[in-house]
Amino acid sequence: MTKPAIVLLVLVLLVAAVAGLWSGEARVGPLPSGTTLMWTVAGGGGAAIVPMRRRLWRAVAVAAAVASFWVAWWTGGREATAAFNECIASGESLRDALALYKATTGKFPSDLSELPRRPPGHLILRGSMWDYERTTDRYVLRLSDWLVTYHATHAQAFTAHK
Repeated sequence: MTKPAIVLLVLVLLVAAVAGLWSGEARVGPLPSGTTLMWTVAGGGGAAIVPMRRRLWRAVAVAAAVASFWVAWWTGGREATAAFNECIASGESLRDALALYKATTGKFPSDLSELPRRPPGHLILRGSMWDYERTTDRYVLRLSDWLVTYHATHAQAFTAHK
């Protein structure tokens, strides 16, 4: 295999891994989505077009790209599940941090990144799992997965909605 082919193959494997992690972090259910399956085909196809002399190496490259995607997808899903559970376990501490911020500065932060400590539920590629909206003197926090949405405000503790 030539040096450009090796570089191209490494690039395909890297893109497959990043796409897998991105897709895994955004899982919308217990089963893979159509987008996930599309990325699998794209990764395998990308590896298949890398110029190689032997069919065996081409098959190994395709299998490596598909495996790279699926391992990263599984890892991203596990990471998202752990982050979501962390958010559920410590959501009220985030509300406490927002109240303390308001008591100190006189207003709620415009973004959760303004808090002294990073909120729970941070993902490698997608960042925070929280959906945070601030108005002049109020805020709304939301956290969702494929099954349930949790909702809290400055005046109301978290409630679950299906």
